Amino acid sequence: MPSFYVLALPLMFVLQLLWNFIFHQQGDAYSGKLLLKLPILLAPLLALAVWNKTSRLYLLLGTILPLTWISTASVVHYWNHRSFYNQMVLESKPVPIYSNVYHIEFSVFLAVFTALGLLFLFQNRNRWGEWMFILLIIAVVLNIANLHILTARTGILTFWAALTGFVVAFGFNPFKRPLFWITAIAGVILILAIPSSRNRMWNSWEDFNAIRKGQDLNNKSFGQRWIAWQVAGNIIQSHWVKGVGMQNVAEAMHVEYAKNGNNLKEYNRIMPHNQYLENSLQSGVLAGLVFFTGLLGGIRDGWRKRNAGILGFCLAFAVACMFESLLERQTGVMLFAFLLPVLSCWTSPTNSE
Repeated sequence: MPSFYVLALPLMFVLQLLWNFIFHQQGDAYSGKLLLKLPILLAPLLALAVWNKTSRLYLLLGTILPLTWISTASVVHYWNHRSFYNQMVLESKPVPIYSNVYHIEFSVFLAVFTALGLLFLFQNRNRWGEWMFILLIIAVVLNIANLHILTARTGILTFWAALTGFVVAFGFNPFKRPLFWITAIAGVILILAIPSSRNRMWNSWEDFNAIRKGQDLNNKSFGQRWIAWQVAGNIIQSHWVKGVGMQNVAEAMHVEYAKNGNNLKEYNRIMPHNQYLENSLQSGVLAGLVFFTGLLGGIRDGWRKRNAGILGFCLAFAVACMFESLLERQTGVMLFAFLLPVLSCWTSPTNSE
């Protein structure tokens, strides 16, 4: 049976729409938000789907292979201009991706489906000799490398959060496995050897230091998020019951930035980039708490039932939503709407299928 916490997302969406309809003015912006989040209502239908092993593999390959193609092409482009892009990374700029999808959301997509492919391979490791499984193995390995070379921090954190959930669900104690330490050390060395990844780590350290020392944050991507979170927090304090409305967040942020923008230039004044704060801004603190509690409940449910899929991906989404408002773009909405309910029916067993 599907996890209640997974199917609670559409219910939360419906309640949020009613809340905004009752307490806030309507208009084109409200209709736009409605259309943006409408795919969430498909989640209960997908949760009723029954996936056999063959269709699961087709679904995975059909999703992962395009991601592999796009990310590999992007890595080739990066490699051909690596000196320029390595410097750009040091200046908090993203490595470009051959996709119209926002680079952070693309990295989350890449991380989530790569982790799902890894989980599927582990659960079906007795079939690794089949050619479709070999193709999936190649795609997963390439995607892991591409994710770290393209250096979108949110995607990397999402991937490793999912893997942490898998390890906990399987009851695997890595500290007793020498192979784990060998792999971990080799992985760290490899990441440090990749110029873009090494530069991103250094850039992150500089961001934290700039925040700690109260320096100028105009060219610091995490620093801009830090200010955006403070600005969002100030608005929530004044509208903690009803919020400002789904369609009014940008205007409220603009006004608050003018008062407490910490000298950020206007083109650096970003939106919250945090789904918990975003929900609280739109519909009050209760909406943010409901969303957070839903993911937290999914983590608890996955841990108790040793469901690697639910535990891993609820943990991954909980982390990703700290640094990106995933439900404010169509790609993020689709990711939630399609993946979570399927996982609840698909990855229940932690042992090999």
